[in-house]
Amino acid sequence: MSLGAKSPVEISEMDDNDFLDLFMHYALDGVRVLDSQKLQKLHSIGRGIANKLRRLPVAARRVGDRLCKNLDASSWQKIRDNEVPCTDIIQEQWRSYQKLNEQVRRCFAYCSMFPRNYRFKRNALVKLWMAEGFIKTSNGQKMEDIGEKYFEDLKSWSFIKSEGKLADSDDEWFTIPDMLHELAEMVAGNDCLRVLGDEVEVFRSDVRHLFITSSNAMKYKHDIYKMKKLRTLIISADGSRGITEQVLERMLKELKKLRVVQTYLDQDRVIVPESACGLKHLRFLSILGSHIRQVKLPTEFGKLYHLQNLEFPLSYYLDLNCSNVKRMSSQLINLRSISSPYVDLGIPYVEDLKQLQELSHFKVRKEEAYRLKQLMKQNNLRGSLKISGLESVESKEKALEANLTEKKCLTTLSLEWHAYHASYVKADKDLQLQVEILDGLQPPEQLTCLNICHYLGRTTPSWLSREHGGVSNLQFLELRECYNLETLPEIAKLFTDLRKLRLNVLPNLTRLPRLPGMLKSLEISGCRRLEVTSMDDQRLFPASLECLHLTGCTVEDTVLRDSLRGCTVLGSLKLSQIDSFTEIPSETMRSLVRLRDLYIGGCKQLVRLEGLNHLDSLEHLTIIKCPSLMDLKVAGKAHAVPRLTVDDMSLVPKLLSRGAYPSLKWLALEHSVELRGEWILEHLTSLAYLGFTSCHWNSLPNNLENLTALKELYFDFCGSIRSLPKLPKSLLYFRSIGCKFLFLGSNWDDIARIPYRRIL
Repeated sequence: MSLGAKSPVEISEMDDNDFLDLFMHYALDGVRVLDSQKLQKLHSIGRGIANKLRRLPVAARRVGDRLCKNLDASSWQKIRDNEVPCTDIIQEQWRSYQKLNEQVRRCFAYCSMFPRNYRFKRNALVKLWMAEGFIKTSNGQKMEDIGEKYFEDLKSWSFIKSEGKLADSDDEWFTIPDMLHELAEMVAGNDCLRVLGDEVEVFRSDVRHLFITSSNAMKYKHDIYKMKKLRTLIISADGSRGITEQVLERMLKELKKLRVVQTYLDQDRVIVPESACGLKHLRFLSILGSHIRQVKLPTEFGKLYHLQNLEFPLSYYLDLNCSNVKRMSSQLINLRSISSPYVDLGIPYVEDLKQLQELSHFKVRKEEAYRLKQLMKQNNLRGSLKISGLESVESKEKALEANLTEKKCLTTLSLEWHAYHASYVKADKDLQLQVEILDGLQPPEQLTCLNICHYLGRTTPSWLSREHGGVSNLQFLELRECYNLETLPEIAKLFTDLRKLRLNVLPNLTRLPRLPGMLKSLEISGCRRLEVTSMDDQRLFPASLECLHLTGCTVEDTVLRDSLRGCTVLGSLKLSQIDSFTEIPSETMRSLVRLRDLYIGGCKQLVRLEGLNHLDSLEHLTIIKCPSLMDLKVAGKAHAVPRLTVDDMSLVPKLLSRGAYPSLKWLALEHSVELRGEWILEHLTSLAYLGFTSCHWNSLPNNLENLTALKELYFDFCGSIRSLPKLPKSLLYFRSIGCKFLFLGSNWDDIARIPYRRIL
């Protein structure tokens, strides 16, 4: 079914002749001049091939496309005389596709626009479907809910695959499997086009959905101007500079049917062109750019009555450029999502946005247009909400006006005071006011993630300590830079579903309560008065723990040793700036059978590190600023480590056995004060990555040229190094940032032949 079709065209019951016509349409697609004798011969061979395809339209498209690339009769005969590949798989895929709802098929076909292995988030894809009008609702249903159901349908049939969560992200990412991507391309027909890298494409005038990189958008801008039926324009970053404002303005002026515009610009200040206001069908607008500091909207922005989603994913200041901001808000009657997770965009009078479903950030101000009561009736808000600027709230009564308890679809809430506010709030009455305000901001019961930042009260709010009617469903809790906080609630009793606890810079916290039995991640940093001790003869850390990061607190060797022995599923362990920490014995390491990432840094009293040989799952080992560490016994050294980060090259033979050298593919040196042990590089014959960061050396190892397997070389902020030695011919990527003297005496020929270079 074409993405633009009003209703599906049933083609599953074609007879042999109809199917042959369809197959030959693809097999001879674009062929204009062919003598009748050859055409007749190809048609005869094609009939034999078509008979093997079981009247599957998808197979007709796939095999036909393959034949179209080679019109030699002998090539066609080989395919006819051999078994046509993948027909069973194609048939199964096609059957599954036919079982999908008509609208779900449309949504799936739309995904063919994206590159293969392209990662996307569930929410982002649903918003695009909504903008294209693929989601049909009835009886008061929310488009977002129906879109989620479509997504789940595709996922349950394996048309969409989860890739899990990426590092440092709580969001789940997804891809379209390769073979299913082919199916999407086939059913989408000519509706979708993607242009990547140096591909040369024919820009058909009937294309509806275009995904193109920024460099190609500039290169083929005149072709894009002619695509008058275009409904989706996604311009993706590809490492080059983004498109210019002038090109964007021309595109928006020429392409009147656009519903989705996502573009990448590379400049400090962006002015959204006035031509955007003429896009009567525009539903989705997203401006991306790594250097953008300000985005200025056109004066008639309020005319975009159909706009559903407004996204500025990076840190921007938004200039509304409007004399009547209240009128602008009241005009955007279909706006459902305002997404800018890092800064508040300053959209005024959000109470007037009657369809609003998502507001990633709201900053409270003294002005009427930005008071908390603007949120009072926005009870359909879902997903994540960050409320900052709480220093502008005058009382608990004003806080209650936010009506957070009634926002039943919220799952994540962040509550923040400004950092500067903490520096001058000293009086008890001001501290008590913060306690009252936080009490008035009670979240809905179903909340799963909570972040509180720069709160100056000595105790947590009453609703956080309430067993009933509080937030007992929490799975993630973060308390950050709460300088006066002295105690925590009884976490194990109140939050049995808690999976992740992060305590960051709580300098007056002295005690850690018992932890929930299902906790998976514990991160503690900057809690200098906190003494991590076991309670009631029980191990401090639950056996479920997969990630443990301790920085700048006190933990005794015996407590750490005894508690870690029970953490048999621990995958990541970080111990940093813990002065009381002196050793990890071999028997403790023996129990860490799943440990993949071990980081030990700034532990000045650490003397003994035993049992690295027991860490069979270890993938990355980091040892930095541990000056008292003694040599390991040969038997206790690591037997295999793919990635190693150290501050002294002479540590490599201390930590790794000789048998581990071939396993080392990635080596980083950070904050090194003296170049020594460079001889070890001669033995690291498998090294593919080598990086130097903030190394205070005057010169580099002279034997870099001998690293014949090296593919990537990095120098970041090594300001004292004056020149480069000869480099290996195997290098594919070179990067240097903040090394102003590095190239004074360098061999530029060595650098020039490296295919990919980045020097800043």
